[in-house]
Amino acid sequence: MSLWGQLMFQDASSPIMQNMIFFHDYAMSIIMMIVMWLFYVLMLMMFSKLTDRNMINGQFIEVIWTIVPMEFL
Repeated sequence: MSLWGQLMFQDASSPIMQNMIFFHDYAMSIIMMIVMWLFYVLMLMMFSKLTDRNMINGQFIEVIWTIVPMEFL
């Protein structure tokens, strides 16, 4: 039963819903690991003195990684 202020899904009433909740939890844990890794890399690049400062103005690579996924879709 769902309650006020509940942050998660309500209790599953079928095996399909149980599998959907399991998949959601699994996908969110993977997404959180990726976000934490990206945050770590971002902080590492911001505070490191060994970064390539010419990489900041990489407009060509930004155009490439914007257009290539559009071609696939």
